[in-house]
Amino acid sequence: AVATADLHSSFGSPTYFYAFYHHCQTEQVPPWADAAHGDEIPYVFGLPMIGPTELFPCNFSKNDVMLSAVVMTYWTNFAKTGDPNQPVPQDTKFIHTKPNRFEEVAWTRYNQKDQLYLHIGLKPRVKEHYRANKVNLWLELVPHLHSLNEVTQPIPTTTKIPPPEATNRTPKTKVLVTKRPNPTPFPTETQDSHNQPHLVDQRDYSTELSVTIAVGASL
Repeated sequence: AVATADLHSSFGSPTYFYAFYHHCQTEQVPPWADAAHGDEIPYVFGLPMIGPTELFPCNFSKNDVMLSAVVMTYWTNFAKTGDPNQPVPQDTKFIHTKPNRFEEVAWTRYNQKDQLYLHIGLKPRVKEHYRANKVNLWLELVPHLHSLNEVTQPIPTTTKIPPPEATNRTPKTKVLVTKRPNPTPFPTETQDSHNQPHLVDQRDYSTELSVTIAVGASL
């Protein structure tokens, strides 16, 4: 509904947004329940002034009759002039001795910036941004997530491998030859005797000298 109203108002067409918040008393609907889609139909056609029918077995009250007169005035004014506020003003003194609250309310024209709408019920008032959080979820967040999915979606690519070139060349062959190292001769006894270093007897005489001195002193 909000998207449709935005589209109509963007082209300059007279657009008036409303939300119906009233339902007649019936056994099928508990008193605490909110209005559902289509609950304004009996009020548009003046059924509260006639009485309950087989299709709408409601217990209509004076408030229902007053609300039906208000709705019919709005609808017929809009059909005549494109403005629900004129030419016929809201006047239901033929039902109530006191003026109804709709006489003090002006149904403001809808635009995309303010998004004003009329709350139609026993306590009418002009409100703005109908269910803003829920509407933004479907009109802003969900399309944004879809756009992100399209941007991040990988593009399939195919890499073509070129076919191997057909050649008539004969591959070259190589013969690997392993050369064994020359054996090293074992050393002989003569060579060992000449190559060994000359060992010198380097005894430590300090211990023997200290023992000799100790024995001499004891004697």
